[in-house]
Amino acid sequence: MNALGAPDYAADFEPVRSAEREWITQRRAAAGLPPVNDDLVGLAFSGGGIRSATFNLGVLQALEAAGVLRQVDVLSSVSGGGYVASCYQWLRAHAPVPDEHSVFARKVAGGNGSVLDWLRSHGKYLIAQRGFSLWTLIASVLAAIFVNVMVLGPPLLIAVYGLTLGWLPFAWPQWLALPGSSIHDHHGFLLLLMSGAFCLLLFPLAAVAFAVLAGADGLASRAHIDRWRIGMGRLLVAGFALIGLGLIPVLARLGGLVEHMFSFEEARALGKHLSYLMPALGGVASLMMDKRKGGAGRGRWAMVGVTLLAYGVLILCYHLAVGHTWLHSTGFAVLLGLSLLLALVCNINRVSIHAYYRARLGVAFMPRLEGDSTTDPDGFRLDRIGPKLGAPLPLINATLNTTSSANTTLASRQGASFFFSPLYSGSTPTGFRNGESFADGHLALSNAFSISGAAVDPDMVDTRARAMSFLMALFNLRLGYWSANPKFADRRARFLP
Repeated sequence: MNALGAPDYAADFEPVRSAEREWITQRRAAAGLPPVNDDLVGLAFSGGGIRSATFNLGVLQALEAAGVLRQVDVLSSVSGGGYVASCYQWLRAHAPVPDEHSVFARKVAGGNGSVLDWLRSHGKYLIAQRGFSLWTLIASVLAAIFVNVMVLGPPLLIAVYGLTLGWLPFAWPQWLALPGSSIHDHHGFLLLLMSGAFCLLLFPLAAVAFAVLAGADGLASRAHIDRWRIGMGRLLVAGFALIGLGLIPVLARLGGLVEHMFSFEEARALGKHLSYLMPALGGVASLMMDKRKGGAGRGRWAMVGVTLLAYGVLILCYHLAVGHTWLHSTGFAVLLGLSLLLALVCNINRVSIHAYYRARLGVAFMPRLEGDSTTDPDGFRLDRIGPKLGAPLPLINATLNTTSSANTTLASRQGASFFFSPLYSGSTPTGFRNGESFADGHLALSNAFSISGAAVDPDMVDTRARAMSFLMALFNLRLGYWSANPKFADRRARFLP
């Protein structure tokens, strides 16, 4: 139970509603307003990055100057709107009783002018701090990529190497090899190839079964027929994808074909590098084609481009893995040990771009204030915003990724509304966890509104293509946050790889 007597976990929204009503009742008393009587007032700020933050800053200033803001019971925000809404909450937490001046007129520590001056000078929040530049941003992105590749790269190479071994009683069919080359062992790739061929061979049987089910009256329901349609589509995708993966050893031997056709010294090396550069460059060309046609990165050309890029990366991994002597070297053993160490020690939330994004947003919108040298803005907890301040109850909105949910409705929607507040954090699918115990009681205000603004992640609506998700996960291109399910947050802390 928290200070308001609310339970630590609520499976439905009613306890949350009751706790919020009690919180707002106390807020109104602190602000000198009459009790709640079905007259709650809410203010919502939408997203849109720094443009939304700038616009909503003006809205806050105008409402504050008119004396209307004290009437607001709930301040709901998302993404860019949450930047300035959280800034306001941070300032009110250090100015419980508003005076005739705006909270944005408060002085920033270090003689850097007012908060308003600070916000104006930190509009380019990613590189606005002293010492930060475009190179700082690039270095942070590259560091996140490097660390993630260090963790995932060695296991991926070992997995590819395992596919090159021979354990089956029959040989790789040499008629599949390109002229001038031969393939031995590689039975893992051969099984992938055979599985893909089996899926394609199974498709005609599935089509016949579908015709019988769909063509005969009363034999199958519409839902059953739709499942067959989905299954046939997945059968085709699996078939072509598995065949593509199985043919990697064939395409990787492009060097032998080039040497067979052209007799010059560097022919084999040229063909080897072309085997992964050609799909990669083809992917870049497809992405440029999508952009030229005015696409937003979600069109057919974009998906083809990303798939080719991912395929090029896998062929490059194959070339690195088939160097058996290198994989058995001391250097690779050290690299593998470092990979395991980083996987066990480094929290993905702290090494991804989310951490940089959060730090820069925190500096820009939660400046240290004059006369307050003890409070660390970065560690200021969301649940420290209490009703006695007289400020609105903050609701910071985010999206829960549900693409892998077993619930078909949630999986088809691909996301659910998730919110953070001093009282509860959660969503309808997960339930709601008390603010004092969610994230082990360490949910910072800066973390909450940074999660709200996370616009880039693998397996979102715009990045749900498997090739895109693979590349983004491999290169750690994410602004989102991994968190324990509120339903199970009271369990002993589990390992977060």
